[in-house]
Amino acid sequence: MRTVGRCMKPSTSWRRQSQRRIRLRFMIEWNARRLAILDRDTDAIIRTYARDRKVAAWLQDTAEAFEEIGEIGLALDWAKQATDFDRGHQSLKAAGYWCNLLAKHQRAELLPARLEVFRRWPCSSTAAHLYQDAGPSWPSYRAEVVATLTASPRDAVLFALLTLKEVKFAWNLANSLGLDSDDVWERLAMAYEKIDPLAVLPVHAQLVDNQLTQAGAQHYRIAARRLAKMRKLASGSAEAAGVDELIADLRETHRRRPRLQQEFDRAGLP
Repeated sequence: MRTVGRCMKPSTSWRRQSQRRIRLRFMIEWNARRLAILDRDTDAIIRTYARDRKVAAWLQDTAEAFEEIGEIGLALDWAKQATDFDRGHQSLKAAGYWCNLLAKHQRAELLPARLEVFRRWPCSSTAAHLYQDAGPSWPSYRAEVVATLTASPRDAVLFALLTLKEVKFAWNLANSLGLDSDDVWERLAMAYEKIDPLAVLPVHAQLVDNQLTQAGAQHYRIAARRLAKMRKLASGSAEAAGVDELIADLRETHRRRPRLQQEFDRAGLP
């Protein structure tokens, strides 16, 4: 009797043969690329590295191959093609490579390139590269960079805090832009408490609330440590009583979480 419509699993030997074919094809392609470089054959490099030119990473590979044989003009050209390919992460990576090439071989073109990359991918990291390479001319770009980054509060605050190292400016941005990234608020509060320790208490209180939306010993432990820090920051001030009231309210609200009560006790909370 014939079995109709039955899906047969490929045999182990078939899978092994398929894997061997894949490995063999990879080795042949790799050897062809290396041979093109050894022969310094530009057409072969383009054919074996760029292939059908449908992937940004392949265009960067081509640029790197040309750099390897000292053809810097061609390397720059292909790196720029990879950068302009689309707005994806591979093109962003290629943009970094393109700028690194310019830094080594055409320094005068680096700053315009950094500005182009920032405008194409505005974020804290591309802004940081622009800031670093702008040097004394940074004030000419500052207004545009800050205004552009305000579309992403996270990037704007991180840039002000980590690159510009302007803590007060970062604090003002975070509040005016409605920053909602807990990890950035945490870093910002750590920096700003040196300027105004009482001002960061509401930030810590919100982070505690956010932490306690999830059950678990780790979350309770982090919240307890943060509350202990709040008590230390508020010590000797009028806000100290408010922190203790917050702790009492949290104990009452989460009275059915014995592990939370234990972590609060271990942290020395009232």
